[in-house]
Amino acid sequence: MTKGKPFSGKLKKQQLQAKREKKAQKELHAEAKYNAERDALAGLASSAPPQPVGPPPIEYMSTDVGFSGDLRTIFAKEPQAAIDARKKDATRALVMADDRGNSQSIYAYGLTDVRNQPPIPLRPHWSKHTSPDELAMAEEDAFREWLLQLHQTCVERRQQAAPTAPSICSIPDSGVNAWEINSYERNLQVWRQLWRVIEKANVLVHLADSRCPLLHLSHRLIQHIQDDHPTKRVLILLTKCDFVAPERVDLWVKYIRDLYNVPVLTYSRDRVDESNTILLTTIGRLSEDTSYKKGRDEDLNAGTLMVGLILFGSYPIAQTREPYSAIRFIAENATPTLQHVYKLRKVDEDDDWSPFTVSEAYAAQRGFHSKGGKLDVFRAANLLLRDTLNGKKVILSFPPPLEGTATVVGEGDEEHADKAEGGAVMTTDQVAALLGDMDMQQGKQIYEMTEKE
Repeated sequence: MTKGKPFSGKLKKQQLQAKREKKAQKELHAEAKYNAERDALAGLASSAPPQPVGPPPIEYMSTDVGFSGDLRTIFAKEPQAAIDARKKDATRALVMADDRGNSQSIYAYGLTDVRNQPPIPLRPHWSKHTSPDELAMAEEDAFREWLLQLHQTCVERRQQAAPTAPSICSIPDSGVNAWEINSYERNLQVWRQLWRVIEKANVLVHLADSRCPLLHLSHRLIQHIQDDHPTKRVLILLTKCDFVAPERVDLWVKYIRDLYNVPVLTYSRDRVDESNTILLTTIGRLSEDTSYKKGRDEDLNAGTLMVGLILFGSYPIAQTREPYSAIRFIAENATPTLQHVYKLRKVDEDDDWSPFTVSEAYAAQRGFHSKGGKLDVFRAANLLLRDTLNGKKVILSFPPPLEGTATVVGEGDEEHADKAEGGAVMTTDQVAALLGDMDMQQGKQIYEMTEKE
């Protein structure tokens, strides 16, 4: 066996130089690809008249389909100007909501209007005669077409909006406006997983955070399943119900059931065993059918990501480049306040409470410092977001929309709205009858045995 050759400093230097050259070549290739795609998309916005007043042009939207065989989520990168504007806004004083604890402020972002949800990408038609390469190519083409449609939607919404009209989602001088589409999943592998699950499953469980389910409920997905897969059952499961008052959870159950006319169940860590038996009753042996088997459908066990806000776990907190706007939303709507819950003291008594001073006070309390010895405010703000997401100290929840802000259905959705019935709580027999499967009866017996014990 030959001995390994010593790795000298000179060779290490050559290795680093080669890596830098390789990285530079990769960046040049990516820039060339970017320019080619930008030229191909230039015609989409060519008809837009020049606007002397208004926000900067919409950020270029790449048609990259994501990582191959990787389920990491991919979001489009925000413009640096928007990030800098929100950082600048972090020092503005907090304005507490008048209805804290029962705030309706989150619905100002258009959550109750399903027309604000863009269409989801659908899997192209295929048969047993379609080869894997042909299907993969068709899926990539359909996904790129969907990305282009979203880009065109942004352009059209920007053209229709008045340049001087105020935006409910805008921040002064930030260029962030309501006609720009929110972050959405850009990894084709995640959508492929969703397509396979829909095709293989008999019962589809849609999870939603009970603190504000409308952030997680995908109207387009539910409508797609009900229209294109009428034989499949849809069930909505509200999670983290131990974070929310039971009366509010009941209101959400009734609201969602009236909206979609599907079974709505609740999950709480305080009732883990009960929730598991309910799921067993509802799903039967479905979990066994989609569990891991060597060499077959290993990726069906991972969960898909849905669109939502940072505070409720849809956007990875680790990818957050500016946490202060989310801190402002928490601080202005939470009751009791963040300052009271964490017992914060201002670093400078002359400063007003703002997202930055709240994070600064928490950094001083925890002893977070950066390398230069300054308070690590970003780390403190990041930890506040994680605590809110996990419900450790601050529980931020919202009631269903008021009657004056009822959910608005779009064209073609009236049929689903007309089917909605009353909000009575479903019994085990009703769930089993609705799903209509022998496995459901077996789960029902297990559930009843558990109840007797």
